[in-house]
Amino acid sequence: MIDSLKIFLGDYEMTGAACLEVQPAKYNAATGESTKNRVLWTVDGRPVTGEYATWNDEVFQVTIAPSKISESERMVCAVQMSIPKIATGNNYDTVGFKETKDALNTVHKHLREIGIKTTLKSATLGRVDACKTLRTDEPYSSYHQVLHTLSCKRQHQRDYGDSMLYHNSRIQLSFYDKLLEMKHRKRDVTGLYANSTRAELRLTKSQKIKETMGTKTLGDLISNYDIVRETYQKQMRQALFSRAPKEIQLMTINSVKEEIHAFIARGDRYWFQSWINATAYQRGIPDYNAVVQAIHEVAPNRMAARRNILKLQQARLDSDRLVVIAPCKRSIGELYDELKNKVLSA
Repeated sequence: MIDSLKIFLGDYEMTGAACLEVQPAKYNAATGESTKNRVLWTVDGRPVTGEYATWNDEVFQVTIAPSKISESERMVCAVQMSIPKIATGNNYDTVGFKETKDALNTVHKHLREIGIKTTLKSATLGRVDACKTLRTDEPYSSYHQVLHTLSCKRQHQRDYGDSMLYHNSRIQLSFYDKLLEMKHRKRDVTGLYANSTRAELRLTKSQKIKETMGTKTLGDLISNYDIVRETYQKQMRQALFSRAPKEIQLMTINSVKEEIHAFIARGDRYWFQSWINATAYQRGIPDYNAVVQAIHEVAPNRMAARRNILKLQQARLDSDRLVVIAPCKRSIGELYDELKNKVLSA
């Protein structure tokens, strides 16, 4: 269930074996002065100075830099990691409690190897990503239309065509084609389920993690691991999956009517053709039956309705010729119901 973590180490000690890469501070060529040269850590009384220090490998990423929320020169050691990647070698499979503990033990061991002694349990949570890889009945593109219809309160919606993101500065909900994402990263997808839709919840601030999960440290999270699943389900339900399928169908009809009215209002005689062209360019026809219903309610008379429904039928036939696999014939309400049940299942 846990995907990625970002933690801020509490008490940590740098040893003589510390092998992080130090970024030298910039300085004024004329005066030789630098405002960003800081003591990053000290070993046996010997200071290590620079702007910041990093370590990046297959296990984790470490950054030692001044605190961004404090005016003091206090250094903060941040560690970012992908729990599934450490546990299984990839981030396709989701992992459970045992795999998460084993992955954190690996992180602790590697931190010591690069010269950082610490207790992970006391680390403050800076970001928690939870995810599920859904085995859906249809390709991700079929559910993208459903996600385009949904909206979250106090969150922005970003449609990237092959993924959907709802976000603000403290929380993100993301949906995308997992295999397509892996192919873009040159990962091997042999043997993986073809219709793999990723659904992620990302809590991106410490305060938001504390508010929603009631946890502050990594130790708190591990001792109450079930809170991850409970928070994932609660946030997904409240944000996107609290409606019944019939409501989604009605929302789609109303949305289509509003869009068509925009073309009618500008005096467009060919309002339906203009709508088809714009919609096909932007995202594709959302739901055939919903569009038919919207046409009946918007058209000025039966003849206009019939004429435009014939155009819709022809557009669907033309669209079918463009794809090798038969397009999804299920309603947007049915697709929403499947997505809802799989996201919210235990």
